[in-house]
Amino acid sequence: VLCQCLLKKQGYTCEVAHHGLEALDKYKPEKFDFILMDIAMPELNGIEVTKRIRELEKQTNVLHPTFIIG
Repeated sequence: VLCQCLLKKQGYTCEVAHHGLEALDKYKPEKFDFILMDIAMPELNGIEVTKRIRELEKQTNVLHPTFIIG
């Protein structure tokens, strides 16, 4: 919540996922400038979500992978 408030004050639009599957569902190639990833999310942990995002980027030949900060 703190990060979201700080980012919004800087003019960023934020989306929040409450679990790993929701994070994966929200991900679209080249939609986000960066992702703040929690490693201990329920359903899918942050490491697994990150692996799946990277695989999706490979499959869709994304030119600029999304920065994922854990």
